[in-house]
Amino acid sequence: MSFIYPIWWTGMPAIMKGYIDRVMSYGFAYRYDQGVQKGLLGGKEVTIINTHGKVK
Repeated sequence: MSFIYPIWWTGMPAIMKGYIDRVMSYGFAYRYDQGVQKGLLGGKEVTIINTHGKVK
């Protein structure tokens, strides 16, 4: 999986954050076993590319 997005006010755009919050949710990306958080996406890779610019 790859995420490519511009830096928007020191973070990712709201639509990208909303997507990640909804998709990487409890039961899909993680769960709790006896109070301990356990990741469910072991063996998966993600690439994150941030772009930014500067106005002169």
